[in-house]
Amino acid sequence: LWDGGGFTSHIVNQDGNAFITRFVMTDPFRSGSQPATECHFRSTATPCTFTASSNLPGGGGYTYTWTVSYLYGTTEKTSTITGPGSSYTITDACGAPDANATGAHSDLNVTLTVTDSLGNTQTVKSGEGMQPALRVVKFTC
Repeated sequence: LWDGGGFTSHIVNQDGNAFITRFVMTDPFRSGSQPATECHFRSTATPCTFTASSNLPGGGGYTYTWTVSYLYGTTEKTSTITGPGSSYTITDACGAPDANATGAHSDLNVTLTVTDSLGNTQTVKSGEGMQPALRVVKFTC
C-alpha cells in the first residue's frame, strides 16, 4: 500500500499445529506391524497394508483415496479406492514374469488424498516430502 512515500505492512501470526497427513506400509509376513519400505511377493497371496493418519481440521469424518501402482513383469498394476477406511491392503503373488530367486525390484507408487468433513484436502505420495520411497520385490514361487 503506497501512503505518501512510505508503506504499510500487515503481519498475521497464526497459532496452532501444522496439518499433517502421512501413511506407513507394513509387510505382515516380514515386518509384522513395523513400518517397511519393501513389499515382498514370496507366496501365492502376499498382502501389504498402508495405514494413514491425518489431523485435518474437519475432525474424524475423513475420506481416503488411495492409488497404488507397480510393475508386475511388463504389466502395470494399478488400483484405486475411495472410502472412509484409513487402511488399504494390496495382495499379489510370487512368480511375476520378471521375478527371480533373489527378488526383482520395482517402484511402488502410492498416492493418498485425505479429505475432511469441511472439504479440506491433503495429498501425499511415496518418495516425496517425508514419505519414503517404496518398492515391491518379486520372487519366484
